[in-house]
Amino acid sequence: MKSPTLQFDMMYISSYSDDDDEDSSMSMSTGRTMSSMSIPPLTHDIHTPALQDPCSRRSSSSLSMSFFQHAMESDPQSTFSKNTYFMDGGNRFISLPMLGNTNTKAGSSISRIFEEWLANKLYCQPLPSTTMMMETDDEDAYDSDEQDRSIVVDQRLPILQDHVELVAEDILNKMKSSSSSWQRKGLDKIMIKIRTGHVYTYHSLEDGQPLITQDMEELFQQFPLFVECHVYTSSSLPRPPNSTMATTTTTTTTTQLLLEVENVTINPGNPYKIMEEF
Repeated sequence: MKSPTLQFDMMYISSYSDDDDEDSSMSMSTGRTMSSMSIPPLTHDIHTPALQDPCSRRSSSSLSMSFFQHAMESDPQSTFSKNTYFMDGGNRFISLPMLGNTNTKAGSSISRIFEEWLANKLYCQPLPSTTMMMETDDEDAYDSDEQDRSIVVDQRLPILQDHVELVAEDILNKMKSSSSSWQRKGLDKIMIKIRTGHVYTYHSLEDGQPLITQDMEELFQQFPLFVECHVYTSSSLPRPPNSTMATTTTTTTTTQLLLEVENVTINPGNPYKIMEEF
């Protein structure tokens, strides 16, 4: 049985709790985003150097990033959560609960921040332009090979056709804007893995079988693009119950964040990585 046609402008189906409302307010502090940056022309060169932020301490060592990734993925104390969002190529996206497992407070807080970034990104993205037909008063001007003469102004897909490095920088800046809430929760290590592409390139099962099933065919015809977000978090030792502000201010709290962005069209299997400590 096919799924009924969905009619809505935007839909969040998330699993975070109401306890994160305080944290969500922290994510709205200002941060440098793609809209305030000078965006170079789109290229498919994933080796272009990332834009540098003089206020951060960025690691340029791929070895240290690989070590950090392995440590986060193999650490039994780290928590893991994921969400998958499906887009229609315009200003709409949905999240399916059956493809997510955000069951931790830290993971849901980060997922909420990413959803805010995704919503802002899609709302600021102009809708794909429709094809405009050329008009003429002379019917004989069209020959047999030019019956469908048209001009396509813009068919740019949001995120999928954006520069990978700039997408990563934009997400990183959004995440950095809420760093105080992470440190309040005691998160000292975070790894976020973003993967985006067409739904037929999305594999959710370990055996490599595609996600598409017969009952989902109609849904994915409306939302053929996906963005997958995996979040790994590791917390520092909890503070003593009777700790005071005097003791906490003597210790400098930092958070290490590794962000990976993979576009299955531009850099499949070779995600662009940024690592920062702040």
